[in-house]
Amino acid sequence: MKTAIYPLSADPITNGHLDIIYRATKIFDEVIVAIGNNFSKKYLFDIKDRENITRKVLKSYSFSKNLEILSFDCLLTDLAYQKRINFIVRGFRNSNDYLHELNLYQNYLSQNSNLEFINLFSSKEFISSTAVKEIANLNGEIHTQVPILVKQNLEKKLHKQKFIAVTGEFGSGKSTLIQKIIKQNPDKKIDWIDFDKLGHLILKNPNLKEEIIQKLDLKWNLKEFLEKSSKSLNQKKIEQKQEYLETFFRQKLAAEVFTDLRNLKKLTSHLLPLILIEFRKQVKQKSGLILLEIPLLAEQNLEYLASNQIILVKNDSNNRIQNLKKIGYTDLEIEQRLNSQFKYEKKRFEIQKQIKTDNFGKLVEINLTDLENLEDNLQNLLRQFEEF
Repeated sequence: MKTAIYPLSADPITNGHLDIIYRATKIFDEVIVAIGNNFSKKYLFDIKDRENITRKVLKSYSFSKNLEILSFDCLLTDLAYQKRINFIVRGFRNSNDYLHELNLYQNYLSQNSNLEFINLFSSKEFISSTAVKEIANLNGEIHTQVPILVKQNLEKKLHKQKFIAVTGEFGSGKSTLIQKIIKQNPDKKIDWIDFDKLGHLILKNPNLKEEIIQKLDLKWNLKEFLEKSSKSLNQKKIEQKQEYLETFFRQKLAAEVFTDLRNLKKLTSHLLPLILIEFRKQVKQKSGLILLEIPLLAEQNLEYLASNQIILVKNDSNNRIQNLKKIGYTDLEIEQRLNSQFKYEKKRFEIQKQIKTDNFGKLVEINLTDLENLEDNLQNLLRQFEEF
């Protein structure tokens, strides 16, 4: 049986590492994933944490049956001799990595080693663990570069943050649920970010308004509208006038886009990058548990923002309609909004599919119409995520 050692620091393990490990299992009968220390490096995670995270990540893959995972604090040549292994697998991305690997090889030869190196080219799309940590330190997006479990551990280690997303159909009571969670957990530090409010915030930018009108080819003369509105509202205070104009713009925009799903898709794709920038600005100031209220979580594939830790809120259709009417939506607006989103079952299906794809996550469903069991469910809600 042919066995090879794949040595790495795994600080943290990345999708690039997983790529090399998977390909190595196709060459060798067994691969030892050996996590070691390099005296010239400063590590974010200690060696036991790196080993534990790596174990958790790898156990969910089918090729894990061909793996042994361990940590070591000796020369790699000594580990290989003790294990009676002659093959070392290494991966490199570019010429700089090649020169580094060549130096390593010469170092190992200096130890009278009989090791043979199997060098595998890494896919260009993958970046280094160092780059991942730099991006994560600035709250950037790393979900395409590391397993979701690793993303969650980086957020906890770097920023002391843990995210849970709350989503559901239009009018299902997401905000109400979040308020209940915060009220029932006065001893916990819980923050709340509402993605609808982030959207409203960025829409206050006049230049963005013009961009949207042009992008959606809306036949509006925004400047003329603002001038007329300002004259008709001259008796109001400046703050009231501005709020009125913002509300009117959002309502008029909604009336246009929610009747045309193509325009809705254009609008969301245009706004989403700006919303995520604003999200990163706000989240920098927060720590502890952060609840993300994201109505279009499944529709926009945003499960990764909460590391697939998701609460899906369910409510009776009559309750949802009544909730929306209370805050001023007309029957037509309610119908348009409901038709522009996934139904509850579709949201659940897409979330579960993402969790399965990422081999990590938890979905908890809360039914706000089941008042008899609601309080008990709320008491156990956060505990379910803590235990995961």
